[in-house]
Amino acid sequence: MLQYIVRKISSNTTKLEYFYRNNKIGYVSFYNPIDSSNSISSETSLSKIFVDPNYRSNNFGSKILNLSELYLNKNYNTKRLSIVAWIPINIPNNVAVFYERNGYLKNDLFESSIYDNSDIIYDIVPLVKDLKL
Repeated sequence: MLQYIVRKISSNTTKLEYFYRNNKIGYVSFYNPIDSSNSISSETSLSKIFVDPNYRSNNFGSKILNLSELYLNKNYNTKRLSIVAWIPINIPNNVAVFYERNGYLKNDLFESSIYDNSDIIYDIVPLVKDLKL
């Protein structure tokens, strides 16, 4: 079973750190949504998802993401999440598959772009998910 600790990073950002058998296995950081319990929906953005390489490919990333979605929905009435995925173009990876498998879709309101840091070329893809919890 995963456990988490809530850490305030700044006045605008919070991090949920996840532990499995007392080992820190990853985290999700997000921009603090405004509590909109009186409105129909609220939206926030995930700023980073990290899973320790030793715990990848064991469904921990999906578990961390799903628990974070539940936390945001319960504590902030979040109904929509967005994230910008940095997908390495010429390196085999499962980033796009991970987000798709977890219900995220390309956000058509924003255009994808390319970033080249001189080592890796990234496809920068805005994604969004409506939470139906």
